[in-house]
Amino acid sequence: MNTKQMLALAVLFVIDVSGAAAVRKQKAKTQAASQDRGWVQYEGPFIRFRYLGGWKITHWIQEKTNERHWVIAPPDYLKNDLGAVRIIGRADGREKRPLDEIFNIKEWRNTKLVNQPGKTTVRGGRCITYPLEISREVGAKSEIISHCYDKSGSFYDIWAEIDEYMEAGKPTEAARTNARIYEGLLASLEFL
Repeated sequence: MNTKQMLALAVLFVIDVSGAAAVRKQKAKTQAASQDRGWVQYEGPFIRFRYLGGWKITHWIQEKTNERHWVIAPPDYLKNDLGAVRIIGRADGREKRPLDEIFNIKEWRNTKLVNQPGKTTVRGGRCITYPLEISREVGAKSEIISHCYDKSGSFYDIWAEIDEYMEAGKPTEAARTNARIYEGLLASLEFL
């Protein structure tokens, strides 16, 4: 192979690699757009997040304790509350422990961590998330719990009962779907 042929081959290789990178980049953009499809943004006092369109949001402030409550629920919530995400914000400053010291698995009977706790930085705050499986007499229930502080030090509990299933360690497709919805909401979370 002479020098001209090697140069031509190198140029074709660079074009091929560049084209493949462009295709991967376009594919990633398409995936991100499809994950956003059907999601809408909620912005209220203290907080902003994205949730699935068709879901309902209820927000109230408990006067006695000054706790802020949000429930983000699927359309069939009255029949089945699995997957609903609950958020309670406390601005009283009572909770001051480091995030990784708030949750104690030993206090939860028949409960195990499914994965290691995940620390997340969100806009205006930081969180730690615990994916859990709770054994029952028959089957198991999965939950995800997150503890967060906003930049002013207000504390937030966020959790969802993800699903119930007949065999521990074998979550259903509904559990995986509800977990992805929770993760999508948490990834979009912003404390104002």
